[in-house]
Amino acid sequence: MEKGDSKFNFKKALLALAITLIGPAIWIVTLFYPQMIESNLNLELQNLSELIGEEATLELYQSVLDSSDSILIESGFIGEVREILLPREYLRGEPTVFGGDAMWSAVDQAVYGLTLSVDFTLLRLYAFKVWVLAIIVITVASAISGYWNREIKKHGFEFSSPLLYDLGRKTLYSIPIVALMYLIIPFYLPAFIVPMATIIYSGAVLLVVANTVKRA
Repeated sequence: MEKGDSKFNFKKALLALAITLIGPAIWIVTLFYPQMIESNLNLELQNLSELIGEEATLELYQSVLDSSDSILIESGFIGEVREILLPREYLRGEPTVFGGDAMWSAVDQAVYGLTLSVDFTLLRLYAFKVWVLAIIVITVASAISGYWNREIKKHGFEFSSPLLYDLGRKTLYSIPIVALMYLIIPFYLPAFIVPMATIIYSGAVLLVVANTVKRA
């Protein structure tokens, strides 16, 4: 038992270390490709629009932009970052002596990627309550469906599948990790992750509830 627990803890530690090391590296790389962040952001808006409607999504996104402008633009943060990272010649639109315009243009793109990353992060945080409500509704529906499946099995003298029960239970164990990634490092997660996770976890709830019929 102790060996099994130590192996499990070691795997968890390795996973945490991998997320800690790989996550920031992925984020830095995506800053130089702002179109990737922009594509994910647009997909997230599309998902929200289908969930709560276009008008409500636009209002939410406007709140995100207002907060982002307040944090990055009005505070002068982005201006300071550009002045620190970019040469004065580039900022004035003149030919640069060192590095070439292509290199400094890539750095400027990364600064723009930073603003998009903040926008995306704020959008995820603002939309969290929307997704939580959707997850609650879908999960309750799945639990009810699982309950009726369970009752059908009982009246049909069928028994639960331990394999399906364990599959659903172990899937639900990953909820804290995904929730942590959504809140703490939301820019790592592609936009399709949230709807997909909602479907997977609601299916896991159905499996757990439906497979609680025990043999007499």
